[in-house]
Amino acid sequence: MTCDEMSGIVAQQKACNVECDQGSLIHIPDQCCPECVPTKKPGCEVTYSNKTLEFERFGSSCRSTSPVLLGECSGGCVSSVDSNQQSDCECCQVIQTTQITVPFRCANGSLGSKNENSITQCLCMKCPQ
Repeated sequence: MTCDEMSGIVAQQKACNVECDQGSLIHIPDQCCPECVPTKKPGCEVTYSNKTLEFERFGSSCRSTSPVLLGECSGGCVSSVDSNQQSDCECCQVIQTTQITVPFRCANGSLGSKNENSITQCLCMKCPQ
């Protein structure tokens, strides 16, 4: 498999590795080739907590009308460095989110809602360079 990778204004053909016996291939935003994402490893998971969101809107401080259940990625992943200083680093990263609508009230009395992303799935994946 090949893809066109943009380097400045020049497109280059890049060969993609599509072997993925221990997981599944997924497309990562801003990457030319798909990445093999291993099946879920212990230690990297979504944890949920209730949070009251606070922000500014139209010059007034606002906050969610009730706490919102939001997910975040946490946990450790396996990393190593060989004798040639070549690292095989994995980090707990977001692979899926869902958008939720959060109602809010502002100090000036206005009401509204805003969209917020909540993490729904995490995996150990190759660390960004």
